[in-house]
Amino acid sequence: MNPKLIAADLAAAVDMVVAHLTGTGPRPTVEEIRAAHEALDHAQTVSVTAADVRLYRKGV
Repeated sequence: MNPKLIAADLAAAVDMVVAHLTGTGPRPTVEEIRAAHEALDHAQTVSVTAADVRLYRKGV
């Protein structure tokens, strides 16, 4: 899978969790939490890092 797509999945998962924790978003469902864990695990497996997510967010 393309590292940019993995970074996009990871960014979406992080955004969802941060929104919930800061009170600016809804409480995630069990399925969304599982998907966030899977995105993190997949990113870790293929060595996608926080730096990759930052580059994705900048549109690089």
